[in-house]
Amino acid sequence: MTVGSKSAIRLPVGASAQWVETTGNAIGAGRQDLLDLEERMQMLGAELIQKKTGRTSATQAQLLSNQSESKLGAMA
Repeated sequence: MTVGSKSAIRLPVGASAQWVETTGNAIGAGRQDLLDLEERMQMLGAELIQKKTGRTSATQAQLLSNQSESKLGAMA
């Protein structure tokens, strides 16, 4: 809606119109929320393909591989 000296607003009887002006703080907070979400998504994606260090048996390695593939397959 355009508001200014060259426009008018028609409202029902008893209604009121109010002006809301942002200082830009909400935009910055929303941007930070998106950056935080993006970082969490990257960490979760890395968790799916992250290799565990240390000694593992062949059976344990196969089980871990199957778990990772099923998570990635479900997302695909």
